[in-house]
Parts: sequence; structure tokens; C-alpha cells
Amino acid sequence: MNAYYVFAIGKAEEMRLPHKTAVALSAVQAGELVAFVSQVPLSEFSEEALRERVQDPVWLERMVLLHQTVMNALLAEQSILPLRFGTIYHDETRVQQWLAEQQQAYLAKLAQVTGCREWGVKLYANSALVAAHVTGANERIATLNAQIASKAAGAAYLLQKQRDRLLATEIEAMCDRFAQHCHTTLSESIRASQINALSPASDATEIALSNIAYLSTSTAGHTSAPA
Repeated sequence: MNAYYVFAIGKAEEMRLPHKTAVALSAVQAGELVAFVSQVPLSEFSEEALRERVQDPVWLERMVLLHQTVMNALLAEQSILPLRFGTIYHDETRVQQWLAEQQQAYLAKLAQVTGCREWGVKLYANSALVAAHVTGANERIATLNAQIASKAAGAAYLLQKQRDRLLATEIEAMCDRFAQHCHTTLSESIRASQINALSPASDATEIALSNIAYLSTSTAGHTSAPA
């Protein structure tokens, strides 16, 4: 018995299936919307089966890559609302019922992204450079450093703790100001934005500042926004 794996939603009037994809794609229509689907064995993609399969990192990596490849192929043809990995419906009728129930909400989201390009902007800062800048510009930290140099070990240790707390606070405040400045500047020329969870820095020398998706008006290409 097969189920329907749903990759994305699009407008029926703009519906185009990619010429070549790694899976057999079809479109299920309800009203002005279509769902881009592929039939999969229910025995392998039931809720219980998926819970077990996602524990296998090799299988999960392969399927997530396949999911993204299909998304990219669809996006090359039209604006879409991508769905999360593992969105399954048991039959075509249930897909159509879901589209009918969410018709107006999804049409509104598609209207927002049509004619736009999506840009993911992640900001990172070099922790050593930020610390050096804050240390050189902050009079309270400079005063504490001078006191540390003139004190005995016990008193110096307590002052170092105080300085380190102050330095951490000032670094965080500076990073927040910079991230907000960048976001405000970019927001002047975009249609919409979505703040996402921070992506971990690649190593200890970096500080993750922001992770934001921006929709900007474009005369070429298509875009997507999460359904």
C-alpha cells in the first residue's frame, strides 16, 4: 500500500513538473492549489517507521538530500511553499482535503513570495577581534586592567573575574547592536523577513550573530517560503 509524500505546494495555474527528478513526481489539485507529491510505500513511511528510520544517519542524510534536490527542481520552475521533510498523507483524498482547508492561507503566502528571491543571511564575528575592540574602547575595562596589574594575586583574581563578566556583557551588547543594524539596513529594501535559530559557529574563534531569511523583489527566478 502506498502513501503520498508531499514535497511542496504551488499555484495550479503556474504548475509545472520538472523534466527530470530523482523521484516520480505528480501533482494533486484542489481549487487553486496543487501539492507536489510522490508515492512511497506506507510500510516504510508510516509515522512509526519514520521514527525508526530517522535514527539511521546514513538513511536520513540520503533522504534529506533527495528532499532538497526535489525542492530545487521545483523552485527552478515556479514559486512554492516547501513542506518539512517527511510530510505524509495516506491517500490522494486526504491531500485534497488538506489543501481545501488551507486554501486561503496558502494562497496568501504564495502571493507574498511570488516575484521574489529568498536570501539566507548568516552573520558571524571573530571573537578575538570583537574582544580586542571592546577592551580598547571601554574605559571601565581599561581601569580594571590597570587595577589588576597593581594588585596582589588574590585581589587581582577577583578583579579579573569582574573584568571578564563585564567584557562578556559588552561583547554581547556590541554583537547585538551590529546584528540589529544589519537587519534594519537590509529590511529597508526587502518585502519580508523571518528570524531563524542561530546556526552554530564553525569553531571557537567565531560568534554567531544572526540567521535571517529575507524576501527581496526580483524580476528573475522563483522563490519559496515555508508553509
